[in-house]
Amino acid sequence: MGMLFLLADPRCLGLNLSLSKILAAETALANNFLWNELWTFRPPERGAPSHQGWPRRFLLFNLICGAGIGLAVLLLNLFHSLLGMNLYMANFLTIVIVSLWNYVLNSRINWKIQGP
Repeated sequence: MGMLFLLADPRCLGLNLSLSKILAAETALANNFLWNELWTFRPPERGAPSHQGWPRRFLLFNLICGAGIGLAVLLLNLFHSLLGMNLYMANFLTIVIVSLWNYVLNSRINWKIQGP
């Protein structure tokens, strides 16, 4: 949200909404991969996380979340531009939907955790 504000708000940089969303999402993507790698998907029985294979996981994470970024841009424009929602409420709703998309695909494909 903060990055979107800094990039898109006319009182700050006032960049194009789609470009701002992509840049804000890429910043979040790198941060999310780090925390997923170190905490979310670390098997508790192994103690310290193994960093082996992280470049492949990061690439796959980027591919999955890259599709999520495309989905986020479409949803943000749909909610804000077409449906007239407040920009930040539209972005919040977009983040919730795309976060679910990213988690489900990454847990089942990238870190291979089976669902219930």
